[in-house]
Amino acid sequence: YIYRRVVAFSCVGKWARNATRILLFALLASVPTIIGLQRAGYENIWTDLSAWTIYLALGFLSMLLMLIVIIDIFKFTWWGARKFTDAVPDDSLDEDFNPGRRVFIGTSFSSALVMASAGLTAAGTYQAVIVPGVKTVSVPAGRIPEQLTRLKIVQISDIHAGPTLKRSWIEGLV
Repeated sequence: YIYRRVVAFSCVGKWARNATRILLFALLASVPTIIGLQRAGYENIWTDLSAWTIYLALGFLSMLLMLIVIIDIFKFTWWGARKFTDAVPDDSLDEDFNPGRRVFIGTSFSSALVMASAGLTAAGTYQAVIVPGVKTVSVPAGRIPEQLTRLKIVQISDIHAGPTLKRSWIEGLV
């Protein structure tokens, strides 16, 4: 779906379209491979770099898919509103119709979606790797034993440890 909406009908040549197909297939095939390698204990700099590359690419493609679906829903709604409300009469054909202009607008729009997806992926990655802030909250506890009055409780939430954020990073938070 992403390929058909972004690459297939753009101005890129046949070589670029084929390279994109191969890249997408390789990405999808590499996900279970890298997960299997890491679960089997093969962890080194290459599996770590591969994991980051693969998961960033998947994040990018997820953002791109989300944006494409949102735009397609909007376009379908716009088309339906125009078609069924007679907003554009059938006899008003544009005499200056230029198919090259349509291709240019489509390619430009696809490029904008790709750039927006890249920006959202970068922002999400930044949010994932920064050290979270510490928020101190005093909670009145009523009657507690004297030896527990200086007790500090730490709650760490929404931290996703896995193939990219390792145990050492999590231990650094604590």
